[in-house]
Amino acid sequence: QRAYLKVFLKKARLERNWKQIVRGYKNYLHRAPIEQRIAYADSMIYTAIESKDTILISSAYLTKGIVHYSRKEYEKALDYYLIANDYLSNSTADSPYLRYKIKYNIGHIKYYLEQFKEALTLLNECLDYFKKHNDKRAYLNTLHYIGLCHNRMFNYGQCSRINLLGIEEGERLENKSMAVYFR
Repeated sequence: QRAYLKVFLKKARLERNWKQIVRGYKNYLHRAPIEQRIAYADSMIYTAIESKDTILISSAYLTKGIVHYSRKEYEKALDYYLIANDYLSNSTADSPYLRYKIKYNIGHIKYYLEQFKEALTLLNECLDYFKKHNDKRAYLNTLHYIGLCHNRMFNYGQCSRINLLGIEEGERLENKSMAVYFR
């Protein structure tokens, strides 16, 4: 794999194809030990900033936040998600999927930081988008975290309704992978 990763990144650099260079670093990141992933995320950010493409920059910061999340560094993850959100908000380009992905990740982190009301607001904003755009897994994951927020806020009746809805929607969408979480 390493040989292919090296060739991919070298070709992207020769072509000065910013998106592919960022993708090359992301490919390395996904195959690197957890302690090396920050370095690849930093390379993604550096390259994206050099490209001046705000969508690419935003996406790179989101990835760095995800790396911190995987290391259970929730405050740092939130910082990078917010930077990603700022770049996207100040962009003239629009990427609705990226916007909701960032919003979902911020909501997800807010749940872990026990900021349940804020998490719930953000997750509810994402729910319709993921449902409308047939992103089955993101839709079901969002429902799951909405249920978790209600549970932690002692809204047990609403939590149960969300869990039932999640099971029904999983069956309707023919995606039963989340059923165990709703149960």
